[in-house]
Amino acid sequence: MTLINCTAEDNRKAGFAVWYPSSYTKLYNCTDTGSEVGYKFDYTDNVYVENCTSIDADRYGIYAANAGKITAKGLAIVTPKGDGSKNNVFGVSGYPVRESSFDVDTYGGEGAAVSCPSGQSVQFSGIVRSNAAQPVAVSGSVDTSRLNVQPYSGGKPSPGYPTLPYPHPYPVRETGSRRDRYLLGAGEPGPGERGDAPGDDQEPGRCPHACGHKARRPLHVR
Repeated sequence: MTLINCTAEDNRKAGFAVWYPSSYTKLYNCTDTGSEVGYKFDYTDNVYVENCTSIDADRYGIYAANAGKITAKGLAIVTPKGDGSKNNVFGVSGYPVRESSFDVDTYGGEGAAVSCPSGQSVQFSGIVRSNAAQPVAVSGSVDTSRLNVQPYSGGKPSPGYPTLPYPHPYPVRETGSRRDRYLLGAGEPGPGERGDAPGDDQEPGRCPHACGHKARRPLHVR
Protein backbone atom coordinates (compact mmCIF):
# COMPACT_ATOMS: atom_id res chain seq x y z
CA MET A 1 0.00 0.00 0.00
CA THR A 2 1.32 3.42 -0.99
CA LEU A 3 -0.31 6.72 0.00
CA ILE A 4 0.73 10.00 -1.64
CA ASN A 5 -0.42 13.54 -0.81
CA CYS A 6 -3.18 12.35 1.53
CA THR A 7 -4.76 14.44 4.29
CA ALA A 8 -6.56 13.41 7.48
CA GLU A 9 -8.30 15.68 9.98
CA ASP A 10 -9.75 15.47 13.48
CA ASN A 11 -9.99 11.69 13.78
CA ARG A 12 -10.94 10.25 17.15
CA LYS A 13 -8.09 7.71 17.15
CA ALA A 14 -5.49 8.11 14.42
CA GLY A 15 -5.06 9.95 11.17
CA PHE A 16 -2.91 7.18 9.62
CA ALA A 17 -2.66 3.75 11.22
CA VAL A 18 -0.70 0.64 10.19
CA TRP A 19 -1.01 -2.48 12.31
CA TYR A 20 -0.19 -5.59 10.30
CA PRO A 21 3.07 -7.56 10.11
CA SER A 22 5.12 -7.20 6.92
CA SER A 23 2.88 -4.40 5.75
CA TYR A 24 5.37 -2.81 3.32
CA THR A 25 3.39 0.43 3.58
CA LYS A 26 4.75 3.70 2.15
CA LEU A 27 3.51 7.21 2.92
CA TYR A 28 4.70 10.27 0.99
CA ASN A 29 3.75 13.92 1.69
CA CYS A 30 0.82 13.03 3.96
CA THR A 31 -0.55 15.37 6.63
CA ASP A 32 -2.70 14.83 9.70
CA THR A 33 -4.24 17.71 11.63
CA GLY A 34 -5.98 17.45 14.98
CA SER A 35 -6.38 13.67 15.30
CA GLU A 36 -5.68 11.95 18.61
CA VAL A 37 -2.58 10.37 17.05
CA GLY A 38 -1.08 11.55 13.79
CA TYR A 39 0.71 8.32 12.77
CA LYS A 40 0.17 5.02 14.58
CA PHE A 41 2.38 2.01 13.83
CA ASP A 42 1.40 -0.90 16.07
CA TYR A 43 2.36 -4.57 15.67
CA THR A 44 3.83 -3.93 12.25
CA ASP A 45 7.06 -3.70 10.31
CA ASN A 46 8.49 -2.51 7.01
CA VAL A 47 6.89 0.95 6.96
CA TYR A 48 8.44 3.87 5.06
CA VAL A 49 7.42 7.49 5.74
CA GLU A 50 8.79 10.47 3.84
CA ASN A 51 8.03 14.21 4.18
CA CYS A 52 4.91 13.63 6.28
CA THR A 53 3.51 16.00 8.92
CA SER A 54 1.46 15.84 12.11
CA ILE A 55 -0.10 19.10 13.32
CA ASP A 56 -1.81 19.72 16.67
CA ALA A 57 -2.35 16.08 17.58
CA ASP A 58 -4.63 15.68 20.61
CA ARG A 59 -2.10 13.29 22.14
CA TYR A 60 0.83 11.99 20.07
CA GLY A 61 2.29 13.06 16.75
CA ILE A 62 3.56 9.50 16.30
CA TYR A 63 2.88 6.35 18.29
CA ALA A 64 4.93 3.26 17.45
CA ALA A 65 4.93 0.09 19.54
CA ASN A 66 5.91 -3.53 18.89
CA ALA A 67 7.11 -2.29 15.50
CA GLY A 68 10.24 -2.95 13.47
CA LYS A 69 12.02 -1.70 10.39
CA ILE A 70 10.24 1.65 10.43
CA THR A 71 11.99 4.33 8.36
CA ALA A 72 10.91 7.96 8.65
CA LYS A 73 12.59 10.73 6.65
CA GLY A 74 11.59 14.34 7.19
CA LEU A 75 8.79 13.59 9.66
CA ALA A 76 7.57 16.98 10.96
CA ILE A 77 5.61 17.01 14.22
CA VAL A 78 4.05 20.30 15.29
CA THR A 79 2.75 20.98 18.83
CA PRO A 80 1.22 17.64 19.87
CA LYS A 81 -0.56 17.95 23.23
CA GLY A 82 0.99 14.83 24.73
CA ASP A 83 -0.05 12.94 27.87
CA GLY A 84 1.81 15.09 30.38
CA SER A 85 5.13 13.25 30.20
CA LYS A 86 5.65 12.70 26.45
CA ASN A 87 4.15 13.76 23.15
CA ASN A 88 5.67 11.18 20.80
CA VAL A 89 6.00 7.45 21.48
CA PHE A 90 8.70 5.24 19.99
CA GLY A 91 7.97 2.06 21.92
CA VAL A 92 6.36 1.32 25.28
CA SER A 93 7.31 -1.04 28.13
CA GLY A 94 7.36 -4.59 26.82
CA TYR A 95 6.62 -3.51 23.24
CA PRO A 96 9.74 -1.75 21.90
CA VAL A 97 10.63 -0.42 18.48
CA ARG A 98 13.27 -2.46 16.62
CA GLU A 99 15.75 -1.85 13.80
CA SER A 100 14.29 1.52 12.85
CA SER A 101 15.42 5.04 11.99
CA PHE A 102 13.57 8.30 12.50
CA ASP A 103 14.61 11.60 10.95
CA VAL A 104 12.34 14.04 12.79
CA ASP A 105 11.63 17.77 12.89
CA THR A 106 9.62 18.50 16.03
CA TYR A 107 8.10 21.77 17.24
CA GLY A 108 6.98 22.19 20.86
CA GLY A 109 4.54 19.99 22.73
CA GLU A 110 4.39 19.05 26.39
CA GLY A 111 6.85 16.51 27.76
CA ALA A 112 9.49 14.49 25.94
CA ALA A 113 9.47 14.87 22.17
CA VAL A 114 11.35 11.58 21.80
CA SER A 115 10.37 8.80 24.21
CA CYS A 116 12.01 5.50 23.27
CA PRO A 117 12.28 2.97 26.14
CA SER A 118 14.24 -0.25 25.58
CA GLY A 119 14.82 0.51 21.91
CA GLN A 120 16.51 -2.19 19.86
CA SER A 121 18.89 -0.77 17.22
CA VAL A 122 16.97 2.49 16.84
CA GLN A 123 18.51 5.64 15.39
CA PHE A 124 17.28 9.23 15.62
CA SER A 125 18.38 12.25 13.60
CA GLY A 126 17.02 15.72 12.87
CA ILE A 127 15.98 18.58 15.14
CA VAL A 128 13.96 18.54 18.35
CA ARG A 129 12.60 21.96 19.39
CA SER A 130 11.39 21.65 22.94
CA ASN A 131 11.31 23.47 26.26
CA ALA A 132 10.71 20.31 28.27
CA ALA A 133 13.04 19.48 31.14
CA GLN A 134 13.87 16.20 29.39
CA PRO A 135 13.08 16.53 25.67
CA VAL A 136 14.73 13.19 24.81
CA ALA A 137 14.18 10.11 26.99
CA VAL A 138 15.68 6.87 25.62
CA SER A 139 17.08 3.58 26.86
CA GLY A 140 18.42 0.41 25.32
CA SER A 141 20.26 0.35 22.00
CA VAL A 142 19.33 3.84 20.79
CA ASP A 143 21.59 6.25 18.89
CA THR A 144 20.77 9.95 19.30
CA SER A 145 24.20 11.28 18.24
CA ARG A 146 22.69 12.92 15.13
CA LEU A 147 19.79 14.48 16.98
CA ASN A 148 20.01 18.25 17.57
CA VAL A 149 18.01 19.59 20.54
CA GLN A 150 17.05 23.27 20.56
CA PRO A 151 14.71 25.50 22.62
CA TYR A 152 11.26 25.97 21.12
CA SER A 153 10.36 29.60 20.40
CA GLY A 154 7.32 29.12 18.18
CA GLY A 155 7.19 28.59 14.46
CA LYS A 156 6.42 25.63 12.26
CA PRO A 157 7.90 23.90 9.20
CA SER A 158 8.20 25.81 5.95
CA PRO A 159 6.27 24.35 3.01
CA GLY A 160 8.47 22.24 0.78
CA TYR A 161 8.29 20.54 -2.57
CA PRO A 162 6.57 17.15 -2.66
CA THR A 163 8.71 14.07 -2.90
CA LEU A 164 7.47 11.27 -5.12
CA PRO A 165 8.50 7.65 -5.15
CA TYR A 166 10.54 6.62 -8.17
CA PRO A 167 9.38 5.26 -10.48
CA HIS A 168 6.08 7.08 -10.03
CA PRO A 169 3.27 4.52 -9.61
CA TYR A 170 1.29 6.05 -12.48
CA PRO A 171 2.65 7.41 -15.78
CA VAL A 172 2.62 11.17 -16.19
CA ARG A 173 1.75 12.31 -19.71
CA GLU A 174 4.13 14.68 -21.44
CA THR A 175 1.23 16.99 -22.23
CA GLY A 176 1.39 18.28 -18.66
CA SER A 177 -2.37 18.32 -18.15
CA ARG A 178 -3.82 19.75 -14.98
CA ARG A 179 -4.59 16.21 -13.84
CA ASP A 180 -0.94 15.28 -14.16
CA ARG A 181 0.06 18.29 -12.11
CA TYR A 182 -2.60 17.26 -9.59
CA LEU A 183 -0.94 13.85 -9.20
CA LEU A 184 2.30 15.67 -8.49
CA GLY A 185 0.58 17.72 -5.78
CA ALA A 186 0.50 20.98 -7.78
CA GLY A 187 -3.02 22.19 -8.37
CA GLU A 188 -6.43 20.72 -9.14
CA PRO A 189 -7.31 18.59 -12.18
CA GLY A 190 -9.23 20.16 -15.05
CA PRO A 191 -12.84 19.30 -15.98
CA GLY A 192 -13.12 15.65 -16.93
CA GLU A 193 -9.54 14.89 -15.91
CA ARG A 194 -10.00 13.71 -12.32
CA GLY A 195 -11.66 10.50 -13.48
CA ASP A 196 -8.44 9.45 -15.20
CA ALA A 197 -6.63 9.15 -11.88
CA PRO A 198 -6.69 5.66 -10.34
CA GLY A 199 -8.54 5.71 -7.03
CA ASP A 200 -10.69 8.79 -7.74
CA ASP A 201 -13.81 6.67 -7.51
CA GLN A 202 -12.98 5.78 -3.91
CA GLU A 203 -14.96 7.26 -1.06
CA PRO A 204 -13.24 9.86 1.15
CA GLY A 205 -11.08 8.23 3.76
CA ARG A 206 -9.77 5.46 1.51
CA CYS A 207 -7.30 7.64 -0.35
CA PRO A 208 -5.18 5.09 -2.24
CA HIS A 209 -2.05 6.42 -3.96
CA ALA A 210 -2.23 9.98 -5.32
CA CYS A 211 -5.95 10.72 -5.15
CA GLY A 212 -5.54 13.70 -2.78
CA HIS A 213 -8.87 13.10 -1.01
CA LYS A 214 -9.28 14.70 2.39
CA ALA A 215 -10.00 11.91 4.85
CA ARG A 216 -12.62 12.53 7.51
CA ARG A 217 -11.90 9.07 8.90
CA PRO A 218 -8.59 7.47 9.81
CA LEU A 219 -6.66 5.69 7.06
CA HIS A 220 -6.02 2.18 8.32
CA VAL A 221 -3.68 -0.27 6.64
CA ARG A 222 -3.75 -3.92 7.68
